[in-house]
Amino acid sequence: MSARSSTPLAVAILGLLLAIVSYGIKDPKIATLVYGSGLISAGFALLHWFMIPQGRKVPPSL
Repeated sequence: MSARSSTPLAVAILGLLLAIVSYGIKDPKIATLVYGSGLISAGFALLHWFMIPQGRKVPPSL
């Protein structure tokens, strides 16, 4: 059995870092945009990581 790819976890960590960085942004609209996009990116990356079983290849069309 091959190990899972660590790319979705790296994307999830980056998304969470964006959410943390958003607290330092002065403009509320930009901060909300960065916060939301960071959490959405992290959520979808973790869903992708959990839904792909070990050893299964994702078709190139996805």
